[in-house]
Amino acid sequence: MKYAQATLANRLVGHVDALYAACLGPAGTVFTAGAEGVVVQWDTATGQALRPLAQAQGAIYSLAYFEAQGLLLLGLASGGVHILALEEAPRLLHSGQAHSQGVFAFAAVGGRLLSAGGDGQLIRWGVEPIRAELALPLSPAALRALALCPTGDHLAVGGSDGQIRILNPSLAGVYAFAAHAPSVFGLAYSPEGRYLYSVGRDGLLKRWDRVERYGLTHELPAHTRAIQHVAVSPDGRYLATASMDKTVKLWRAADLTLLKVIDGPRSQGHTNAVNRVLWLPGPTRRLLSVGDDRQALVWDLTIWEEEVKGLS
Repeated sequence: MKYAQATLANRLVGHVDALYAACLGPAGTVFTAGAEGVVVQWDTATGQALRPLAQAQGAIYSLAYFEAQGLLLLGLASGGVHILALEEAPRLLHSGQAHSQGVFAFAAVGGRLLSAGGDGQLIRWGVEPIRAELALPLSPAALRALALCPTGDHLAVGGSDGQIRILNPSLAGVYAFAAHAPSVFGLAYSPEGRYLYSVGRDGLLKRWDRVERYGLTHELPAHTRAIQHVAVSPDGRYLATASMDKTVKLWRAADLTLLKVIDGPRSQGHTNAVNRVLWLPGPTRRLLSVGDDRQALVWDLTIWEEEVKGLS
């Protein structure tokens, strides 16, 4: 049965090396970055590059835009963190070594910014002035993913030791449990905060119930190789996963039914590992994917079950 269709809407052309990071920006834009160390801002409606924002020394592993503070954060493979104020002309507020290894993820909790590094440390940043306030050693292995629960009471931290650690807003431990072997690569909460989804090197997609002390409710072999990232649609009805097997997959969140495989041969998709997926705002369902093939692709999604409900 055919559940969904993905139509290639735009190729965001301009990067010359592998893409590792993407995040939403202000007013219908996205940012992308990767091995070449250049951050580009794009108009998602037209697929046109608006401006290159920054040039880093070395690869950029992670990006995050925090609208409340008007800040764009860059996490470097070297462990450095760059923080820019997005104004008419972007202004560099901070540039320096933060972690001893690559920076894989960012989050914002209680007015503070957090960075997760390959050195196993979680660093909390003050904003006024911008400075590293606290370095918390959480793991002997890399910290690869951060997700803040929409209820605001839990921060999920995924590591290369296969553990998910749940912290409270003061960064004290609440729970810790084994999740993937050996590494957790992606985390995402459902919009109401009931469920936490995780993916990892083992190619598994898992769902955990926050209300039941993060008990496991679903587990399935979702991809044939490591899953790099998972993203939940804004309404919580669908998931997208990105994998080293060169595919993006679309899932129904309620029961983890596979709705669509987006690949190179059938969909004009990626020809190498896919590193990140991002749901785009707007009246229709749109998804951005980036990968090792230098491509940033915008997908228009049609989901048949929604059309049937609309006719009833």
